[in-house]
Amino acid sequence: MAETGAGERRTARVGGDEVSFLFSRPARTDAPLVVMMGGIVALKEQWSGFLGLSRRLGCAIAIADFPGVGENGVPYSRDAADVYTAVMDAVADDCDADATLAVAPSFGGHLAMLCSARDERLRRLVTVGAPLRAFFTDPDARAGMPRITRAALSRAARVSHDGLADRLDELALAPDEIAALRMPVTYVASTRDEIIPNRDWRDAAVLNPGLSVYAFDDVHGAPHHLRQTRLLTLTALCQHAGRGGLASVLGLLTRRLMRIRPLYNGPIATGGTP
Repeated sequence: MAETGAGERRTARVGGDEVSFLFSRPARTDAPLVVMMGGIVALKEQWSGFLGLSRRLGCAIAIADFPGVGENGVPYSRDAADVYTAVMDAVADDCDADATLAVAPSFGGHLAMLCSARDERLRRLVTVGAPLRAFFTDPDARAGMPRITRAALSRAARVSHDGLADRLDELALAPDEIAALRMPVTYVASTRDEIIPNRDWRDAAVLNPGLSVYAFDDVHGAPHHLRQTRLLTLTALCQHAGRGGLASVLGLLTRRLMRIRPLYNGPIATGGTP
């Protein structure tokens, strides 16, 4: 184990692969765990600034690369959801991994949803622009997929360009899988997303009442609404860490001052239109 900034470099085993991840140990072994994972073009080191929040919030934080990216050699497939489980197992002696929040935008969020079906320790998810079903199955979505996204997906999945279509079919969440999701999901969507079809989150919100969608007039990743996304994420982190008072203040700020409310499971947000 090696020190790196505010945390340590740890390894988790997924099948025959070792996956390196960053970890910030909490002051108490009963502190809840937060697992962060980006998407197909993000490295875990880009998230390392979050490690410093561990002691301040009173939770453990682990940051892993997405499968097929950086130091994660596990190919992107349904089985790659085991990366979350492996990270939780690897730090179980240092924190309460039975209470885990995933902060995972884009494809990392998709993988967290797959994991939650098989690992009940994953209790909640905050994601931004995660593909669910239509992205993987809709012919128009496939035809309009940016070339760089297609190339990054092929690399992450370790498949050829011609083999990508079959992998996409396998990765799509079935309607009953979406409906069966047990954990609450905070989903930040963009109504002008050039990668993820709006149909993905619209259909999912109807199927599962635990999905709270916050949609903004923006492109993929909601880059022009970072303040709102960070506020929603910080609120979830505080709730997960048991910082109820601070979470209430942040929630009030979100609802009253910034007027952000979910499009689904609540009044229409001023940040977007359904």
